[in-house]
Amino acid sequence: MSSQLIAEQISRGLPEQIRIEKVRDGSILARVAPSDLPTTVRYIHDYLDGRFVLSAGTDKRELSGCYEVSNVIGLDHQKDFLVLRTELDPADITIPSITDIVPGANWAEREVRDVIGIVPMGHPDPRRLVLPDDWPEGVYPLRRDFRYDAQPERVSDQKVKLKSPPRESTVLPIGPFFPTLEEPTFINLFVHGEQIVGMDYRGFYNHRGIEKLGDSELTYHQIPFIAERICGICGFVHSSSYCQAVEAAIGIKIPDRARYIRTILLELERVHSHLLWIGLACHFIAFDTLFMQAWRIREPVMWLCEYITGNRKT
Repeated sequence: MSSQLIAEQISRGLPEQIRIEKVRDGSILARVAPSDLPTTVRYIHDYLDGRFVLSAGTDKRELSGCYEVSNVIGLDHQKDFLVLRTELDPADITIPSITDIVPGANWAEREVRDVIGIVPMGHPDPRRLVLPDDWPEGVYPLRRDFRYDAQPERVSDQKVKLKSPPRESTVLPIGPFFPTLEEPTFINLFVHGEQIVGMDYRGFYNHRGIEKLGDSELTYHQIPFIAERICGICGFVHSSSYCQAVEAAIGIKIPDRARYIRTILLELERVHSHLLWIGLACHFIAFDTLFMQAWRIREPVMWLCEYITGNRKT
């Protein structure tokens, strides 16, 4: 089914709630009012088998005088993406939470609240997520008026808000510093005998609110440099995403040969990444024999990457 036909189906199913703004091959952009967002997401989720991808908040006050939340939903069967944009008046930057419809929106909504200040009303876990516990209230690092070199004052009396354990359970704390953890992470396991009956998680201890670069420091040639260095072992997927965003914005259609090459390299990266983390998971539980076997299987994949690109790491 083409993107245009899908857009028409969505318009028929939600005639009062949604306004289709742009349709092109592979993507549909639509506008939704805050009050209509839950109904729209439920329809897309239930009737079109939509898969929640992410929520992103944007401070667009300089352009349109409002804040904006974009919910990206994958329509995998149709190979399309639906972007639901919701504008918010700065006088009331609240939006209904969709976490009860799609649990995967939990962290995304909390992150938007932390860095932009948009509050997801009705969220089941309204605690802070990415900002540190000594970050002051009412200061949001991704708002346009937050300077890139700002240094907010610490809050000395801020306490970590933890979940209460279930009755008759024992709390087993892990972290925030632990030999097998890649970065500081605090986990409270709730156990009843040998059975885990719940848990509470607190991560993002390395977040310092420094996503921004000063306008004078950011030059055009640095943009791809930033975009391709998000993950230490998944460089190709991020640089490919950057290229695809530029191609979509400018309207470039790349040749099939380039698409085949990208697909091959993305698959090689996916395989070696999975093998790496399978091995590390075994290492974390002291099963180093399987760790070495997983990395032994991974090694020929790295040879292929080096043969194709000149580098083991793509």
